[in-house]
Amino acid sequence: MLAFLLLWPGFACALTVDIEPGFRHQFVGKGMDYLEDGSGLLEIEAILQRNDWQPFSNRELNFGFSTSAYWMRFNITNRTQLTQRLIIENRFPLLDHMTFHFRRGDSAFTAESVGDGFPATDRKTLHSHFLMPLELAAAESVEVVIRVQSASGLQIPIVVWEQNAFIETDHVLSILYGVLYGLLLAMGLYHLLIFYSVRELSFLYYALFNFSILGAYSCLHGVSSAYLWPHSIVASDLFIMLTISAASLFAALFVNSILQIPQSRPRLAKLIRFLVQGAIIMIVGSLIVPYGIMVKWVLGYMGITMIVMFVALLLRLLDGYPPAKYIFLGGVLSSIGFSIATLGSIGIIAATPATEAAGYAGIIAMSMLDAFALSYRMNMDRQLRQDTQAELIENQRQTNTNLDRLVRERTEELEIANTLLLQISNTDALTQLHNRRHFDEIFAAEFKRAFRDKTPLSILLVDIDHFKMINDTYGHPFGDVCLESAASFIRASIRRPPDFAARYGGEEFVVLLPNTEIAGALHIAATIRDKFNTSSVQEADLQIVITVSIGLAAVVPGPSDSPASLLKTADLLLYQAKKKGRNRIESRIE
Repeated sequence: MLAFLLLWPGFACALTVDIEPGFRHQFVGKGMDYLEDGSGLLEIEAILQRNDWQPFSNRELNFGFSTSAYWMRFNITNRTQLTQRLIIENRFPLLDHMTFHFRRGDSAFTAESVGDGFPATDRKTLHSHFLMPLELAAAESVEVVIRVQSASGLQIPIVVWEQNAFIETDHVLSILYGVLYGLLLAMGLYHLLIFYSVRELSFLYYALFNFSILGAYSCLHGVSSAYLWPHSIVASDLFIMLTISAASLFAALFVNSILQIPQSRPRLAKLIRFLVQGAIIMIVGSLIVPYGIMVKWVLGYMGITMIVMFVALLLRLLDGYPPAKYIFLGGVLSSIGFSIATLGSIGIIAATPATEAAGYAGIIAMSMLDAFALSYRMNMDRQLRQDTQAELIENQRQTNTNLDRLVRERTEELEIANTLLLQISNTDALTQLHNRRHFDEIFAAEFKRAFRDKTPLSILLVDIDHFKMINDTYGHPFGDVCLESAASFIRASIRRPPDFAARYGGEEFVVLLPNTEIAGALHIAATIRDKFNTSSVQEADLQIVITVSIGLAAVVPGPSDSPASLLKTADLLLYQAKKKGRNRIESRIE
């Protein structure tokens, strides 16, 4: 009878997890029976009658990529005198379907399903990993049979936890995840801001690489499926393919840029260009090709990219290029961290939060050393530019010393003459204000500056009221005196060096006010009008008070604005001021 019971597959089970006093956790892998269901159609009753179960010899179950369903079984026995609250955890959150079958004593099996193929909101416990709570009474045993089937890799790290031990360890891991995510996010945002400032593409590639790694880790840890899109069953599969492909893309672009491979290794640069094109194909393919097919291509492509990046780093290291050694060191530290984490996961060394943290520490070290290499490269470029510029300046100084001594006097004479000619050509002979041609040049330049700096620009068109009547009544010589006085009134009303006044034509003047909002421009316009109203024009026995009408337009130039449109607006406002009775100001903000 004993032999019969041991040989009967329905009762024989190679592994039993004993819950002793002080129990905290146990990895369930080595010694556990498993069976492959190639059809994926067998139910638990048929599975238990099979006699081809095999014991697993490693610490963590990993069957690679397979379309088969895999069954595993083990027992859990409470050998204490207290009720034990346990948690069965699967630490690989990308499995599509995972069904737990429980049988207590002679009762029938009960089943609970979890997995990435179900919305996270359907889980008993909303967590980034798949958790199955289990309560055992004193001296009670439970038989556990698990069925797993997935389009992703069949990695099945199962751990049986005492509930409080799980909470304590999970708290530590949550802190580790937070540190990793925070540093990757901070590094990405910081270098994105630097790119915005200096427009150096290496900073952009590095920032996007950090964001891609952050997105991939959030999927691998199950954080995105549990907390970002808990109602979706396809978003995580799509997102991890996109982020892994993007990480390969931006890693290739970053290495190609920071190591200056096109300048130093043109043939290698062509290979990296092919990698970039392949990454783009992977990204597009992730959107249209089924996940089960695409995941193998993406992971294979990622492996090829890593090999090519290693070769590129090694070659530039042999070239003696300084930034290469920091990136290479980051790769070495990252590999060491992953090795420690892997050795812990397969049981060669004791698995603790510290061994898992080693992998994350490697990623952080790689990220920081890559950032240091980028800064080092920027310093090299700046120093090279400074040295080159200094050498050119010194050569030019030595070359020009003798020539400067010979031509200095003649140059000074020519400069004086040119300055005088320029002043004459830019000045209105009658009013001594700037003329229309000079105004057009300054107006165009100030408009471009205001557009570039996003600062306001105001313009005043000032026209003497009833000037034709003044000419007809008092004669043109007195009209010229009025124009000269008007110019002096306007000149006295503007104070800042950038403010610009010119005779626009006839009895019309223009005042340009850079970096001046509508309120400040109205103040200047009112000052000009008041100056005219409180001053008189006198010539011999003639003395009159002249008034002006002013059209004021202000704008912070945008893409659709132009100097002509601003001037036209001011002209229309001047016309309105004339039409409304003269001696007034009409204004508008464009």
